[in-house]
Amino acid sequence: MAPQDEGLWTYSTHLVEICPSIFHSTQDTYARLQQIKHILANKGADFMVPCGKENNRDCDLLKHLSAWNDIASAIKVEISELVATRELALCFSVKTSNQREMEGRIQRAVLLLHWLLIKHTCVTTIELEDLTQFNDPECFTLFCDGIRNCRRLRVFNASADIGEASYYRQLLTACKSSRHLQMLHFQRISDAENLGNMAILADVIARNPNLVVFHVDEFSATPGDTSAVLQALQRCQSLSHLSLEVTSFNADEARVLLEMLNGNNVLKSLHIEGKTLPRHIRVNSVASALSSATALVELELVGFRMQTRDASILAMSLVHAQTVQNLVLIDCVPLFSSTYEHNSAEANYALGRNSSPIDPYLYILQGLRCLRSLAFDLLRFTSADQRAFLEVLAGNESLKYVFFDVPYVGYPKELFRIATQTGTASRLCCKPIAMDATDFANLPMGFCVEEVVLNVHANACNNNMPTVNARFADPRTLDHVTDMTVCIAGGIIDPSTAKLLALYLQNSKRLNTLTLDFSAKKESNLLLLDAISRNTSITTLGVEKWCLSKRSATVLADIVHSSRMIHTLTYNQESRVPAKAFFSRLSDSIGSNCTLVSVNTFERQRNAKSWALIQNVVMRNAVFLIRAARFVAKLSSCKGDAEVLELVASSPLLPLRVQLLASVDECEAARAIRQATWNLRDLDGFMRITGVVRESVVCEESSDCRPRLDTLPADCWLAIRQYLSVADVVDNGSSGC
Repeated sequence: MAPQDEGLWTYSTHLVEICPSIFHSTQDTYARLQQIKHILANKGADFMVPCGKENNRDCDLLKHLSAWNDIASAIKVEISELVATRELALCFSVKTSNQREMEGRIQRAVLLLHWLLIKHTCVTTIELEDLTQFNDPECFTLFCDGIRNCRRLRVFNASADIGEASYYRQLLTACKSSRHLQMLHFQRISDAENLGNMAILADVIARNPNLVVFHVDEFSATPGDTSAVLQALQRCQSLSHLSLEVTSFNADEARVLLEMLNGNNVLKSLHIEGKTLPRHIRVNSVASALSSATALVELELVGFRMQTRDASILAMSLVHAQTVQNLVLIDCVPLFSSTYEHNSAEANYALGRNSSPIDPYLYILQGLRCLRSLAFDLLRFTSADQRAFLEVLAGNESLKYVFFDVPYVGYPKELFRIATQTGTASRLCCKPIAMDATDFANLPMGFCVEEVVLNVHANACNNNMPTVNARFADPRTLDHVTDMTVCIAGGIIDPSTAKLLALYLQNSKRLNTLTLDFSAKKESNLLLLDAISRNTSITTLGVEKWCLSKRSATVLADIVHSSRMIHTLTYNQESRVPAKAFFSRLSDSIGSNCTLVSVNTFERQRNAKSWALIQNVVMRNAVFLIRAARFVAKLSSCKGDAEVLELVASSPLLPLRVQLLASVDECEAARAIRQATWNLRDLDGFMRITGVVRESVVCEESSDCRPRLDTLPADCWLAIRQYLSVADVVDNGSSGC
């Protein structure tokens, strides 16, 4: 009997040829595809329809493939807003203990992905954050076969370790069909004898002469095999962003890399990392190769052995070129020479003091006029050198920030004391500082570190209670903190500490990220929850070993539901003790929340139904943000996207989405959002977007002197507008957007 759907039958035949162990016969495969098609039809989606290729629009359906929520534990597939955003969102929300059922769900999901790649041949972007779901070799083969059909692919980003070298061979071979790649990013490239993955990668690069960005975090290959890749990159005339891990490079590979850098007038960003102090690539050789570079704006050297002479040569090269604006020298172990000789008159920094290991950095501060940010291991230098650096920094108005790592637990009191004296404390930035109760109690006034981790034992906290409480009581001490973690192990937070912590949380205007990891009594619970509900700046909230009772869990759910600021929540994920009351309460009311885009917790089967509802709304909100950003960036004029903008206009994530989508800075993104929301409030803008008029409101003359809409005062219209929404205007039977 002839098949009802010739397209599905042809596709079934193709699947049997590719993966015979999964798809045993064309008839069986055809039946499975019909079942999937029926599931999608019930969801309101149809992959059989054409995509953006018909109107020459690019297709970014796989841009957010990271929305696959733990595909290995999937039991269902959700397709969200496919028609409106042309994006694929797959949600697998409930864990299952049935291994056979789980494998079936994985196969279904990979099958959907493969069909998407084949049907939507204009896919231009594929970004993968996790590939562990392709644990079946034939599933991975199916995925690579789909990539082979993406002939217009421009961006391929596999920021995940794919695994075995044979998998990399399949993936790289699939990329050989592309001719328009502009960005290639791999977390790791693995090779083995007789596989020739490096040669295949070199071939992919050679077939894409317009490659702009090439990024590999780790090469796991035999030394010498990377030379072909470097030679292919050397022939890319448009390569402007290069990031390589060079630990395993031999002398020949190092020579090819330096030849590629020497005289390169196209390269704008260079990141070179050596995880175990590479032998054949030295900082002075890189500096010499870059001495004549005219376009380099960002330079990152990570994990190199750097003697004083190396730093001196690098400083002279950068000052001579006058192009680098962002300089990163992290984990570059300084080897301070006992005798330091200047080999050039230009290296004499004329600082009126004896030569010192800090001198090259002083020379950079004084001579590199275009420098805007600098990151280096400032704490490895002596206090005298730190003072000399900060004194010169005080006179440099163009350098906005200096970043440094804190290699130990505790607050660098001496450095910040010097920074306060020199007036440069606000320009020093570092990663989160982990401290115990003593360090926290001894924080000086003017403390300006933005990320703090307070990690103490309950007994130690009690011994330092008066001074710890004093720090929470004085708002000036923690005025600069934007990210705080409070972890109290081995006991319950003291009520007096909880009271002052609650006061700080209630009044803080800069705190964006908060994680509370401790147990608390009933009174302390209510105080802290009330403070969080009154805070107007927290956007990311983490809760561990807390809010476990029915009442506190319910209150927390109400706070999250009603908040217009909290977009990310982690609820007892590590402690694995989530309360059922939290899920049931949040699932009942979360439908009206349009801000929350991420909820992380430890999933239990008894909470499966409520958890699925929460995940569906979270995914919907994430899609809302994308649609609203497209409307703000004027990439869409759809009435439906205008409706969404009204819902998420106050979301703290919207400016970030607009920045990425429109390639603008933070101020321009905020200005665009204000303009878009004002257009929705304006009479002509509202009527035009809702489809009532084409350009502006023009009313006919009235003989009875009734008020006309186009002559209505602006304040009167705005008073009316507050009771109207875009969704209130019903389409007049048109096909819509």
